[in-house]
Amino acid sequence: MPVTDLTLPRSDSYERFSSGYFLTRANMDWYEATYLTGSPTLGGSSDVDIDALRADPRVSPLRATDLDALVAAGLPPAYVAVAGFDPLRDEGIAYARMLERAGAATTLRVHTDAVHPFINILATDLGRRCMAEAVGAMRTALGVDPA
Repeated sequence: MPVTDLTLPRSDSYERFSSGYFLTRANMDWYEATYLTGSPTLGGSSDVDIDALRADPRVSPLRATDLDALVAAGLPPAYVAVAGFDPLRDEGIAYARMLERAGAATTLRVHTDAVHPFINILATDLGRRCMAEAVGAMRTALGVDPA
């Protein structure tokens, strides 16, 4: 699950799991600073209003106010998977619930025993199962018959 809200204060899971669970606060601070000050689309310099960028729905989708219109226009189904021991867990859950409230077909999957990169660790049973589930959800959403 990517970041869905860079505004402050951070979520409970962000504070709780920001150290010792693979994805750290230091990592997240670096990603945020690099993205907000390095993106030409968002301003592309260090003299931009960082707080305004944090609240921009392109950066923090949880701040979007037009989801109903996007759903009406054909927003595709969403598959949101979060790890139980992940700074981004609470944001991911809130994002899935927001999509549901707006009427988007949404599947939320909370993998309580995982850390942030779980779906990318295909050498583990959990990683393989989660990847297969995500691919299956995508195939279903696209109307692709199983191979």
